[in-house]
Amino acid sequence: IGEELKWALHYNQHIFPAATHYIIFQDASESAMFWGTQAGSPFRKGTIFANGATLAFQRLQENLREGYATILLKNTGGAAHAMSRLFEECTEARESKAVKHSASFTQKSSGSGGKYTHLLETVGEEIVSDEPWAKNFGLGDVQAMVRLYERSPGALK
Repeated sequence: IGEELKWALHYNQHIFPAATHYIIFQDASESAMFWGTQAGSPFRKGTIFANGATLAFQRLQENLREGYATILLKNTGGAAHAMSRLFEECTEARESKAVKHSASFTQKSSGSGGKYTHLLETVGEEIVSDEPWAKNFGLGDVQAMVRLYERSPGALK
């Protein structure tokens, strides 16, 4: 058997061939990545998002909704960047004491939408995509991220 065939057999046995990217560690136990829940059990599934168009945005929403481990790579553009910035805005609001308590995220300020509208405007300014996900990105997405952050800020890192 030739070297090329040996590699192909090994690759098909040990690596998921439909994946497009891999993160491989010499020793995953020493990595800085978050691999399990706060209770110590491993995640059932996890996904790393970089950039992303409409299909990736739908998968990202599903991951967050289902509680799967989700890594968002900021400054990669697309849906991953938008959701990463939204999370960052939630974190900064909490850390800067601009939000006195978690309920104030949902309080209405003067005008319709209050804090949600402010977050949408802040993040929306950075969305330059003309993909369908970008056109449909709105208050529902902001509300979902804020609710997720309110329910379990310690689980989001």
